[in-house]
Amino acid sequence: MQESDDVFETLDEKNAAGIIYYKYNTFADDALERGLVTFENEKIRIVPGKPSPYVEKECFAVMPPEGSLPKVFDKSNFFSNTGLDVTKVEYKINNSSYRPIPFQGQAFRELPISPGEYNITFRVTFSNGKTLESHSITTIKDSTTSRPPFTSLPDGVVEFGKINADSNQSGGTIQVKYMKNSPAEGKFIRPLIIVEDMDLSSLSNSLSINMEKILSIDGMEELSQLYDIIYIDFNDGLDDLLRNGEVLRRASIW
Repeated sequence: MQESDDVFETLDEKNAAGIIYYKYNTFADDALERGLVTFENEKIRIVPGKPSPYVEKECFAVMPPEGSLPKVFDKSNFFSNTGLDVTKVEYKINNSSYRPIPFQGQAFRELPISPGEYNITFRVTFSNGKTLESHSITTIKDSTTSRPPFTSLPDGVVEFGKINADSNQSGGTIQVKYMKNSPAEGKFIRPLIIVEDMDLSSLSNSLSINMEKILSIDGMEELSQLYDIIYIDFNDGLDDLLRNGEVLRRASIW
């Protein structure tokens, strides 16, 4: 597989969907029960004279452009080790009919759609006639509103977003320290997400958790050179688990 940095440099994230389709070999789930392998001294050993314990599996997924519907499909965004080609890409919104996605260079028609969360099903046809489906949740944001500008915080940390409280959750903030010498400034290359646990700051200020304290932990300085550190800070760290789960869900699609 290609290095992630190489993929990010070439991937057209604005308009085109990305597709992966890989085949790989792994041990059969029942290889041990069937006596095809043994587990001795914490090592897996293949039993001679038995059928092969390996099976071939597939990994397939379609990634839509963030915050929009796919307008075109660029074959340079197809990553595979199968030797197959993509001949058709289609998608449908919720339970509607399938609609084709034109290939790069072909004319496309913008599909009007109101802001909201949609279940998108992609159907991809390959050069051998095989079809596979992939499902994604896509959030279309209101184009009349814009995300507030980043707020710079100490230590090179930015306040990436703020989730306002409502009747379903108590809200929170998303803080980010971008990877040092990132090849794509302002974008996540290797995100490392840290979610606040129980916040006992109401008992003592010394028990509060924030990005500054996280970055002071041994080893975090080295990690911040390799990963984009993302910290999700709940407004109420002692709120109901399901309510803070809703904060996390909203943060994941910010």
